[in-house]
Amino acid sequence: MSLIITAGIDGPSEFTFRQIETNAENVRQAIRQTFFFMGRDLKKEISKAILSKEGKTGNVYNVRLKIKSGRNKGKPGRRIRHQSSAPGETHADLSGDLRKSLGWKVHGTDSLEIGYGITKTAPEYADIEFGNDRVAARPSIRNSIEGASFETFFEKALEKLEG
Repeated sequence: MSLIITAGIDGPSEFTFRQIETNAENVRQAIRQTFFFMGRDLKKEISKAILSKEGKTGNVYNVRLKIKSGRNKGKPGRRIRHQSSAPGETHADLSGDLRKSLGWKVHGTDSLEIGYGITKTAPEYADIEFGNDRVAARPSIRNSIEGASFETFFEKALEKLEG
């Protein structure tokens, strides 16, 4: 035998519960917006760091251009000097293929996924982020994520929702 207890809520308590439900929905919305704005801003920061020539201390190479478009516009066959990155630095951009494959995706209120090959196909050397048996890691994404603050983005998102 079991006992079933039901309760009805009305008056001030009903208003309180509706406020709680509204606030919970606002928090969920704020988390999604936080992930969205973080992804957008992180992609911009990572691209900016990749394109920057500052902080790159690797070897300098004379490279013959193979393309007519992109960052190194010019006549194919023209030679340019390319400053590479050293291990631990954000990778240096030559063709732009890896940088262009950088993407992000929000998974509900659970997570933000950011990396190469998420929205566009990544080149085969995308594993340079973690390194491989030929090249030491060039952690472009990790270097930019270290300075990101979830709390700052979350506070801005909540302020927007509360208006």
